[in-house]
Amino acid sequence: MMKPPRHRPLGDDTPPFKGGLGPSESGEVPPAWSRALMEWLPENYPASGETVTFQEALQPEVATLWRLRQEFLMQLDPYKATWGLPFWEDSLGLAGCEGLSLDIRRRQVVAKLQGRGTTTVDVVMDLAETLLGVPVSVTEWYSEYR
Repeated sequence: MMKPPRHRPLGDDTPPFKGGLGPSESGEVPPAWSRALMEWLPENYPASGETVTFQEALQPEVATLWRLRQEFLMQLDPYKATWGLPFWEDSLGLAGCEGLSLDIRRRQVVAKLQGRGTTTVDVVMDLAETLLGVPVSVTEWYSEYR
C-alpha cells in the first residue's frame, strides 16, 4: 500500500528546500528549515533519475526565492529594515539620513511612528528611549507647561 503524498499544511512557513537561506535574528538558519524538495514528493519519486535531476536543478532557485522573500519581509519591519529604510524615511518625511548608521536610522523611523497622537508622559518616555536606546525618566511640570 502506497502512502499518500506529504503536503505542506496551510500556513506552514517552513521553506521547502535544503541549503538554508532563511535567516533568523542571528543570521543563522534553523536546522528544521533544511528540507530537500525531494522530501515533499511521494516515496516512489526518488527512483526516477529524471525527477531527482529536475528537483536538484530547482532546489537552488527555490532557495534563492525563499531568501529574497525573507529579505523583503524584513523590510516591512523598521527594526530589521536595511535596503527598505529609504522608503520608510521618505514616507515619514525624514531627510538627510543617508550618512547615519543603520541603528540610528531605524530608531528615527520608529520614533517618528511612535510620535503620532496625544503627547503624554508615556509617549515622551517611549520616544526618548527609542531614540537614545537607554531607560529615561520624564518629569512633568504642570504649572510651567513643560
